[in-house]
Amino acid sequence: MIDIIVSYNINPCLISPYFFIINTAVAYTYDYTFYSFLWFQLMLTSFYYHGVGDIISTILDKATICTIVPYGGYIFATKIYYISDVREAMLSTVVVCSFLGTIYLYVYGKHCGRYCFNKNPLIGNWWHACLHVISVLGHLCIILI
Repeated sequence: MIDIIVSYNINPCLISPYFFIINTAVAYTYDYTFYSFLWFQLMLTSFYYHGVGDIISTILDKATICTIVPYGGYIFATKIYYISDVREAMLSTVVVCSFLGTIYLYVYGKHCGRYCFNKNPLIGNWWHACLHVISVLGHLCIILI
């Protein structure tokens, strides 16, 4: 499958936003309607940003990200005081690790020109797709705590 994507030069960042549907559905199932809406919006803005890449798509995508991150942090902060079992503690650990992982890949990568900001756009896009998956996992754990 990866050979097909590489040989046809398909941008993995146009595939990875489909993972956002998982958080959209699970958040809606757990009565986090606004969180669900934000994940659906992120899927749309991510397709737009990675498909077009103009200034409007950049602003919309970054604005949605800058809404999801603090909102997820708020939900996590309200839940962390009520952790009562090992399962919730493990999910919380995954949340913290995924947050630190995304910060590392994006911020450190930008600073050093690596990972998501690799000089080779194909490699950078693969790292960015990994960033999408890691963030889905972290926010999914926030919902499930």
